[in-house]
Amino acid sequence: MNYDLMYILKCYKAFGYKFIDESVLNLIKKSKFKDFDELQQNLNICELCNLSKQRINTVFSKNKHAKIMIILKNPSDIQNKTGDLLSSKLVLEFKNKLINTLNLNEDDLYFTFMVKCHSNKDIKPYDESFQRCKPYLFDEIEKLNPKLILAMGDECLSAIFEDFEMSSLETLHGYVLKYKKNFVLPMFDLDFVRLNPAKKKFFLNDIKKIKELL
Repeated sequence: MNYDLMYILKCYKAFGYKFIDESVLNLIKKSKFKDFDELQQNLNICELCNLSKQRINTVFSKNKHAKIMIILKNPSDIQNKTGDLLSSKLVLEFKNKLINTLNLNEDDLYFTFMVKCHSNKDIKPYDESFQRCKPYLFDEIEKLNPKLILAMGDECLSAIFEDFEMSSLETLHGYVLKYKKNFVLPMFDLDFVRLNPAKKKFFLNDIKKIKELL
């Protein structure tokens, strides 16, 4: 089975389909949505899991030609309420650190979420919301085609490399991986670094490695 067909089947499986006619597959393009606008419109009305009931706003990045995609786990409470990515102090500080350390422009950065809606509990890879959101993420990667993907945390990394048994981020952080044509740099989650100050020096060193990949 070729990679494109496998990709399509995984997307349909995540959306809840158990059977699909082979003739239909021949008519399907790999990208489910024609552009970012259509993808975002669908996210605004998505009801594929119960987290949609907690959604006040969907949070989108405006930089659709960025060379770096940053994948966070899911929107915070304040981001859900405001719809503003940078209403999170942690995200704002991280964005500024990337720009200042790597001499980037804001347009170089595209932030997105593994799970698109806010959750009051910690999200794990086996959760329904995690599985249902993956096709959206794969579509974003396909459309943006970034030079580099920053996978922030174990869950985001496992979403990208779902068919592989990955080592923990304690081992993999800072190592350069490959997803299709894109480089992937696993990094510690922002909240994890905040709660574990001893990891900050490793986190900052990983940021410096980004420059070598651009």
